Amino acid sequence: MPKAGITHDFSLSEYDGGNKFGLMAARNKNEQRPFALQDAQTIRARQLTMGELTEAELPAEIEQVWSVGTGQLGIGGINHRKDPGKVALTTKVDTSEPNIMRLARELRTTTYDVNPTNFEPSGFAIAPFDTGGTSALTMEIWAFVGREPYSLTISGDDNAWVKETAPQALDVYYRNGIQFSKYVVTPAWYGGSDCADCAMLYIYKDPNTATWTASTITAGRFKFMAKTRNAAGDEILWGGNHVFDTGFTLSGDHTSSDTTLDLNADPTATISVNDIVMMGAAGSQELMLVTAVAASAPHLTVVRGYGTAASDPAGGEKIFLYQPHVIKNSTDPSNSGSWTTATAIGEDDQPITGLAVDGDSTTLFVAKTDGVYSHGLDENDNAVTLNLTTEFRLFGHTGNFHGIYAWNGHILLPVGTGGLLDLNLSTGIISDISLSVLAPDQTNLHGRVLALHGDPQHLFMLVKDTGSEKLHLVMAKLVSADGVTQFRYYVLQEMGAGATIADIQSNIMVDTALDNHRRVWIGFTESAVNTVPQYYPFGKIDDDVGDGFTDDTDAQVVTVEFDKNLPNVPAHISSIEIKSNNLSPGTRRIDTDFRVDRAINVAGAAVYTTGPAFSTSPVQEFDFPHGTFGKLLELRIKPVLSAVGTTSPEVVSIRVIWQIQPNPREIIPMRIYVADGQQLLNGATGGSPRKLLDQLSKWDKSPSDLILGTPNKDADRSVLMIPGSLRVTEVANEPGRRPEQIVSFDLVRV
Repeated sequence: MPKAGITHDFSLSEYDGGNKFGLMAARNKNEQRPFALQDAQTIRARQLTMGELTEAELPAEIEQVWSVGTGQLGIGGINHRKDPGKVALTTKVDTSEPNIMRLARELRTTTYDVNPTNFEPSGFAIAPFDTGGTSALTMEIWAFVGREPYSLTISGDDNAWVKETAPQALDVYYRNGIQFSKYVVTPAWYGGSDCADCAMLYIYKDPNTATWTASTITAGRFKFMAKTRNAAGDEILWGGNHVFDTGFTLSGDHTSSDTTLDLNADPTATISVNDIVMMGAAGSQELMLVTAVAASAPHLTVVRGYGTAASDPAGGEKIFLYQPHVIKNSTDPSNSGSWTTATAIGEDDQPITGLAVDGDSTTLFVAKTDGVYSHGLDENDNAVTLNLTTEFRLFGHTGNFHGIYAWNGHILLPVGTGGLLDLNLSTGIISDISLSVLAPDQTNLHGRVLALHGDPQHLFMLVKDTGSEKLHLVMAKLVSADGVTQFRYYVLQEMGAGATIADIQSNIMVDTALDNHRRVWIGFTESAVNTVPQYYPFGKIDDDVGDGFTDDTDAQVVTVEFDKNLPNVPAHISSIEIKSNNLSPGTRRIDTDFRVDRAINVAGAAVYTTGPAFSTSPVQEFDFPHGTFGKLLELRIKPVLSAVGTTSPEVVSIRVIWQIQPNPREIIPMRIYVADGQQLLNGATGGSPRKLLDQLSKWDKSPSDLILGTPNKDADRSVLMIPGSLRVTEVANEPGRRPEQIVSFDLVRV
């Protein structure tokens, strides 16, 4: 009679108790049934391929290396695997050159010799001036501050603006000047609340005079200007978003509710139904929509206060055509010249928001709130206007494409709600190159692009912060990496005192006209703040007499997040090594902070731990504090100068040494004996090998939670069968004996 007692060495069943099988351990050569636990190898050992060496060849538990990118591919990186050449963010640090991370230049301010009427620096110009001698023309730098032009004087590091005569004593401000023929021409915008920001009389400067002159031409009011070539190859100047002096005046006194306006002459040849007219001078300007035009007893029937408050005219007020959708051109913008008749681009309900020209061409690009149009010549030299962006017909934001700018075959289009589009002229494709796309985590940079300007290598933009009254100077470059050429962004400087900034009056201009400087001029207006033009030097350190690297204490680079390719496995962070240039104790150093596992405080702000300070070049290494471990690591690199200087601390490379610290996992190698009619431990015979092998095969292909039962019931273990570990070996048998098999597989503790 069979003995009672244990019938199997082990049992294996599904977690709910189903499909339970008894298992007999296969004996080894000593007739023993071994049962062992092993530590799992979490990371496979690396093997050299064709003798190639990498930085980390030691086992992961001993040493691995993270080589931190220096950020040549700009900001916006998130993870080291996806963005190896990027950093997360730069603040007053320039990473645009390969393998160099250095401080940005100091943002310089200037002074006025005499204060302006309004502290509103809104535009700049480079104008030639003939001093009357035998030498070539001298290039002069001008800033427009409210109604007054200021010329720049440079004496050493001192940059002062000298106030010149205001060309028109009105509440106006000026945009960037454009060189045309021998003149520099600058559009003027109205600064009052009646028809705010509408076009006023442009000004121009002849190189033979020291002052600016206001236009007296009836067609002398444009918000935007650009120059192209005509069919003969001659330069022509374009003006867009126009206000035209019709020469008509209001006859007699009228009230603010009168819709019939009597005029001094027949307007039918000049004014049509659905035109918009403006009545009055600055201070009492009113826009009206024309619904009827009469020649007899000449008058207009209008809708009063069409976007502005209705005025109370007394008679004699001028009547202007308000043509925000119109362009005109001229070959002589001086007061002895003239402008052509109007060309309408689209409808007047969608005003022109900018003009641009790519290179020295015959095509003018006209930005409107509903899209971008090209106006150029066909093969027969006939003027043709095309809507290049019909998909924007219903877009219509009033701020769309203000600041349109042509750069290296790209038409760059700031979007009214924030962001930037790229119209690639070689492909005709529009791409979203917004900072919200290329730097999705840096939400403070997702505001409006207020101004763009550049030279052939550098594109600069002024970006409004989304969370505060602050502006960011951002540089962009077209950089190729891994076969892809893309715009890359570098945040260089911040400005603003916290008061309300007038977005529409913010402007920049790149200036490389003189031998003693290379700079980006920046003008913006803050409420109740006496602002002055500022400039950012760029290029080589000796390109500008006022040059110097910043000593601002908030200069920093935040790296991408490093997860070791194992985001759920902790590691010991051992040491950091920085290769550098120009470090010197007491004057130039590199401070570091680190953040583990996205640490935050109770307010949700990122929490960094102070790391080592580096003061020795070319190589210095420090250990992290004992017990520094985690799954994710970020670094904050802070180059530091004791004062603004011409030598910056430079980071060439960063290496972080770390070791894997895997959570322990036990592997249980199983080797069991399977046969028909096998003898159990209690002396009985039994077993169902075919059914057992079928079930083991299913678990091998699709593992599920299992329970491994042992003779000691207290030691039952929750396990998974490791996929692909099942191996079946036939045992050689004598003829006539039942088939026997040794089955091997691996279980892992869970």
